[in-house]
This record gives sequence, structure tokens and C-alpha cells, in this order.
Amino acid sequence: MKITGNIRQLIILWLLAIPQFLLGLGITKFLGNTINWSSFWLGLVWVILMGLVSVYLFLFSNEMLRDPELTRYKIREKPFRNWLLAAGLVIALLFISTMSLLQMGLVSHTASFLMLMIFLGTFFLGVQPFRIYFSGFGEVVMALAIGFFIPALSLQLQIQDLHRLLTFSAVPITLLLFSFQLASQIEDFGTEARLDEKRLAARIGWENAFLLHNSLMIIAY
Repeated sequence: MKITGNIRQLIILWLLAIPQFLLGLGITKFLGNTINWSSFWLGLVWVILMGLVSVYLFLFSNEMLRDPELTRYKIREKPFRNWLLAAGLVIALLFISTMSLLQMGLVSHTASFLMLMIFLGTFFLGVQPFRIYFSGFGEVVMALAIGFFIPALSLQLQIQDLHRLLTFSAVPITLLLFSFQLASQIEDFGTEARLDEKRLAARIGWENAFLLHNSLMIIAY
């Protein structure tokens, strides 16, 4: 599979999800609550697997979109079959981790809602026919999912509450994640503008994207 700029950005964003999950743990510790390590480790595994599923779905959707007929032949090739096998294993592990959290009674109603929102955002990000990654709203979805929902989920798994410290810390990070995505798009604006599927910067123009990027940075700080 070819690792394009979009895939690299997606991988970077999901790598940032790990310290964001640790943010919820830090707030729990700061508030003086006892840390439930079972919730922490299962939740962290769930987030990592969700990131892998997001990348796999995006890659596979791009392959099918580019040439559906060619994909039928690629499935017969060993590297492609191994890739699909790995994707299936990750999805199975994600299901097991989700069921483990539910059966152990570690998930509140709010945590369930957050997990559902993260999953739906991940699923619709690159899968046909939705592909919200190229709709102009993909940046918002990724910023919210990783910047706010994931630390909120981490906090919910520990204290089952959304403390105001979460808002004070996660909202600025969410804005910075949005601006980070815009910055990478402005850098590749010339290429982006010629593509059929355009992200936010190519849709609103580089001047507006630059202004929005600077505004988000100022608001965040």
C-alpha cells in the first residue's frame, strides 16, 4: 500500500491520540482520585485499535475508489491478502476490547456515547460513499475525536464525570489540532487544488485557510 500525505497525516493524528488519552489520566490523578488501571489499559488498547481501524479503512477505501476492477485481482495476491487478514484481526481485537469494557462494567452511558461518536467518525472518515475526510468537515471530525472525545473518554472511564479541567485543557488542543491539519494542507495547496477530492484549505482558498489557521492559534492560546 502506498503511504500518501493523507495517510501520513491520519497516522500522526492517531499517534497524538495516545497522549490525549493520557491527559484524562492526568486529570484523574490531579483531582486525587484512585486510578483504575484495568479501565486505563483496556481504554488505551481500544483507542490504539480504533486508530488502526481508521487507517485500514481509509487505505482500503482509497484502493477500491481508485480502481474497483483492479482491487478484485489484488485480493488474490498474497501481500494484499495478508493486509486484509491483518485488518480483520485488528477489527476482531477492537470488538473484543469493546465487549471486555462493557462486560466489566467500566463504561458509563456517557462513555458509551463517546465511544460511539469516535467509532462513527472513524468509519465515515474514508469509507465510500461518505468520505467526510474530503468533504470539508473531516478536519473538524478528527480534531474533535482526538482533541476532545478521547481525553473525555479516558476521564469517563476513571471518574465517570466530565470535569471542567477537561474543557480548559482539551478545547485548546482541539483547536491546535485543527490548525495543524490546515497548516499541512496549505503546504500542499498546489497539489490539493488540482485534485477532484479536496480538503478544507482547497475548498476555501489558501488565503482564508491561512487566516483561519492563525485565528485558531490565537484563540487556542
